[in-house]
Amino acid sequence: MPVFVPDKVCLSCDGCCRFRKDSLFWVPYVSWDEVDAWDYDKDNLIKKKEGLFGIKTVSCENSNIVCCYFFCMDDNKCRIYQHRPFECRLYPFLLCRQKDSIILGVHLACPYVQDNLGTELFDRYVSSLMQYLSGSDMMEFIYRNKFLAGDYSAAKDEIMLLPFSMYKDDR
Repeated sequence: MPVFVPDKVCLSCDGCCRFRKDSLFWVPYVSWDEVDAWDYDKDNLIKKKEGLFGIKTVSCENSNIVCCYFFCMDDNKCRIYQHRPFECRLYPFLLCRQKDSIILGVHLACPYVQDNLGTELFDRYVSSLMQYLSGSDMMEFIYRNKFLAGDYSAAKDEIMLLPFSMYKDDR
């Protein structure tokens, strides 16, 4: 998958991988494919949520904040960065569920998005991402893992929907 936020920028940011307890809809899920191939202890490192697998969270910073189990506060890095789940690799872009469709969105709270929104770099990346997601393998992956499309309606002011629908549930 093409990467938008350079690794150095991503790993130096202090916004991702931390979640307010009242905003746990941001916690990434792990696709069925990733669960099957997961190299980590499934019982301790990921949790089931409504029959789905999500990244386990742990207390951090203060009582209202939890962190991804794999996030290391000491150096602000992900311990599984090279093998992070699809949702983490896709971020700051998101699969957003809207009625019976999955729409591509971008999280406007990401500082790199804020710095690059409306630039040629952003537009080129979105175009290449849409092309990548349109591939038959990715479309099949998304269809098999529809639950990766989140309901971000509680954060609708933080998300810009892009003119790209990947899936329409007609079955």
